[in-house]
Amino acid sequence: MWTKVSPKKSWEGFLGGLISTLIISWFFIKIPYFQDDIFNNPYIWVGFAFVVIVAGTLGDFAESMLKRLANQKDSGSILPGHGGIFDRIDSLLFAIPAGFIYWVILGIYG
Repeated sequence: MWTKVSPKKSWEGFLGGLISTLIISWFFIKIPYFQDDIFNNPYIWVGFAFVVIVAGTLGDFAESMLKRLANQKDSGSILPGHGGIFDRIDSLLFAIPAGFIYWVILGIYG
């Protein structure tokens, strides 16, 4: 996708994750907790999944860019071979705020 920043990230992987997440999100309306008028719309869940997947990918790119600028392969040594703790949560750092903003914009939360 962006080989200078994250050479192992591929369009195939991104699209596979996007499609599987969109399909799974479609079934969230079947969960009893979400059986009210606001949450009982599969398009809301598909939109949420799309926002979270795109934001998570951007978070991964941002973390990879920071590591490249610092000439570091790993962001820590607590998880050897995994790129560090920051590599485990880089997507969440963008996906959680983006998901929250999505719900706020829809007027569902906040």
